[in-house]
Amino acid sequence: MKQPFKILKRGLAAVLFAITSSTLLAAPPTTGIRVHASVYIAEGTPTEIASGVWASVGDLQMPVAASFSVSTVASGRKPARLVGHFTANADGDFTIALPVGKYVIVPDVLPNPFEIAVPTGTFNVTVRPRDLALAEIWYYQDGFPSLIAND
Repeated sequence: MKQPFKILKRGLAAVLFAITSSTLLAAPPTTGIRVHASVYIAEGTPTEIASGVWASVGDLQMPVAASFSVSTVASGRKPARLVGHFTANADGDFTIALPVGKYVIVPDVLPNPFEIAVPTGTFNVTVRPRDLALAEIWYYQDGFPSLIAND
């Protein structure tokens, strides 16, 4: 009678351990970069409302599933190293778990339905201890994007 109870206890312990491990693996990262990508379509005559930020009546800002590369920043004898190439979800969001350090984000050129590629540039992001750095990629339909990084 004790043998089936022992087997049941061990089985239950194994299931609880498996559930706990997968829960810990699914926990959000404590350091890294949180990316949000948007496309900005200007229909009116734009006015500069802040340095490099333009707005006009009839403007539209929508999230976009943009792709981008992340590399380390070269320092001293350490050359830059590609961390990976990523794609944001349909809401324009993506989170990358990274150790503390300096990184370069290179957004891909964004194709749009009108067959006009929207150009982009690169920008730096610094990941600090216990922090998710925010990096926003804004693609402007009729101009270069405004790149905002928490650096």
